[in-house]
Amino acid sequence: MFKAGPEVVNFPQIHVGDQVKVTLTEELVVFMATDAPPQEQGAAGVVALAPVGAKPGALVADTVQVKAKVTEIDLKKHKAKLQFPDGSTHTVAVRKDVDLAKRQVGEEVVIRATEALAITVEKP
Repeated sequence: MFKAGPEVVNFPQIHVGDQVKVTLTEELVVFMATDAPPQEQGAAGVVALAPVGAKPGALVADTVQVKAKVTEIDLKKHKAKLQFPDGSTHTVAVRKDVDLAKRQVGEEVVIRATEALAITVEKP
């Protein structure tokens, strides 16, 4: 059971038997900080609801961006170790089309993760 809050302005248009369609999209983009458009670390979000009288629906999207420093490069295994602002580290596999021989310890990468959730109500 789901309890809808008062922000679901088109709730009266939803009827028994209607189908709720939910689409989740995730995107992860990693690029060298030198190639990044100027943007600070942080998060941004957006919530869009269908206007009153329209078909019920909503879109929610969140984006988080963080910089990490390359602390190790393993050319044989094609991996890099990243250190994040909180001091934590994580070793990641690097795509084969990235030439790690051209990269250096100390460089920064930008990691941008976006999740979007779209909800619509459809008649059966």
